Amino acid sequence: MASTLTTDVRALWATLAGLDADNLTTADKSTFLRLANKWFRKGWTWAWWPDLIETEERTPDPTTFVVPPTESGKTEIGTVKEIYETDPRLGWAKPVNWERVKGGFLCRGEVPLTVWVEFLPPAPILTASTDETVPDFLANFIANAAYADWQRGEDQNSKAQAEEVEAGGILEDEWDTIRKQLPPTTVRLANLAST
Repeated sequence: MASTLTTDVRALWATLAGLDADNLTTADKSTFLRLANKWFRKGWTWAWWPDLIETEERTPDPTTFVVPPTESGKTEIGTVKEIYETDPRLGWAKPVNWERVKGGFLCRGEVPLTVWVEFLPPAPILTASTDETVPDFLANFIANAAYADWQRGEDQNSKAQAEEVEAGGILEDEWDTIRKQLPPTTVRLANLAST
């Protein structure tokens, strides 16, 4: 997956804000990081981005039939797209009835010993590290949306609203580009940020 350095996203944000990207104050960097994390999480869960989806075999608890979000040696589950009886990457797979419950994902009905979970991991939390990256398809969205929030802090609400609309358009354009490359059966927009 192509990625962009967080420092480059910060530089774009600074340019939008009329700040010197090479001479940001500690407060400016901290503000960017706070805003970028907010919008990174929203962009991460806005759609079932193919580059972010994981599919892993999991073992439900034999007594409760709950698949926990964390399992040793496995990727943490953030948002489940679907749970299957067999690996869906190998062809058609029968979905398992499931629901989100405290402590994980409850599988209902006849539950096999192992299931296959298709999911988004939780969005990584950006820190001050200079070598962190974000997916290319989220970079401009994060910069523009963070800039919109920054404008709110400067009491420029009408500009902030317009910039947030533009950021949403950037995300929709990215999704449209990716969606056109997917087989028809996998195109399923899931705006999770609103749920």
